[in-house]
Amino acid sequence: MRRNLIAFAIIVLCLFVAVFAAGCVGEDSTEPETDQWRFAVFCDTRGDNNNTSGKSGINDLVVGAIARAIVNDSCDLVLVPGDMANGWCQNGSTPYEVQFTNWKRAMEPVYSAGITVHTIRGNHENGPLDWPHSSYPYTPHPDPALKAAYVDAFGSDNPGNGPSGEERLTYSFTHKNAFFVGLDTYINPHRVNQEWLEGQMENNSQPYVFVFGHEPAFEVNHPDCMACYPNERDEFWNSIGSAGGRIYFCGHDHLYNRAYVPDGSGSEIHQMVIGSCGAPSASWSPPYNDSRVVGEYRNDLDYGYVLVTVDHEYAEVEWIAWDGTGDPVWTTLDNFTLSVTTSPP
Repeated sequence: MRRNLIAFAIIVLCLFVAVFAAGCVGEDSTEPETDQWRFAVFCDTRGDNNNTSGKSGINDLVVGAIARAIVNDSCDLVLVPGDMANGWCQNGSTPYEVQFTNWKRAMEPVYSAGITVHTIRGNHENGPLDWPHSSYPYTPHPDPALKAAYVDAFGSDNPGNGPSGEERLTYSFTHKNAFFVGLDTYINPHRVNQEWLEGQMENNSQPYVFVFGHEPAFEVNHPDCMACYPNERDEFWNSIGSAGGRIYFCGHDHLYNRAYVPDGSGSEIHQMVIGSCGAPSASWSPPYNDSRVVGEYRNDLDYGYVLVTVDHEYAEVEWIAWDGTGDPVWTTLDNFTLSVTTSPP
């Protein structure tokens, strides 16, 4: 009897040890919680230059494909730096408000997933330039009805903290450990409200700073960009660097191009042109027209959007591309890591 009790006790002890060990193993094998999060950037989703009647104004196929990809990426938010629709140009007489409605319909997977969308006007949401381009610096002619249609469609999605006259067009916001600034470059053509921008940067306390606008700061393909006013552009570039920003997202050129340009203090700031999202593609190859610009990667063949994964100490930046054939298969063709190296001012 005593022997049986001892055997039973040994069995119970072994079971207890096994259960405890299994619990410890399970606890150790569980991945630690992370505050990692993602956002996407894409723009220039307008339709082609064929002025047939009844056009949607957008590249429906590509916008829908990108929208579904962004949902699969589990993004928190999306930045769209302009030229969502044809707007004033070759729109087949489709009203502005209908074009914007079509864009939002194609983006329905994103909206339904509760992903925040922040847009900035491009030239196609502003008005035509002189054509042919006859006078530098290529003065645009704003269409008040187009601006009103844009604000009606997208203004409520944007913060209203912009400078006077630019509410819902220029704005800033904080999301988790990042500070975002969206800049309109058409209220004052090819320039930004520098005084307002510097005030926003001074009040930021987040380690990551991401700035976005439609026009490139440094010319790639289109000459109508912020390079029209080089002194103001350099002041803008230096303010990004001084605030600890290392990326400026833009579009306008219908291709993907990543380059870096040192600011006045020597900090490298990446200019990422992400006009590779459905608008008629444009071919371009170096050299850049500014010797300070250092090319890193370019692609004028594929569609693609940018995905940024943000963590405490780094941000992984990817350009994810699709060649436009068959079912969308997205492949990372360009990527780099952005480290937190300095504290915000």
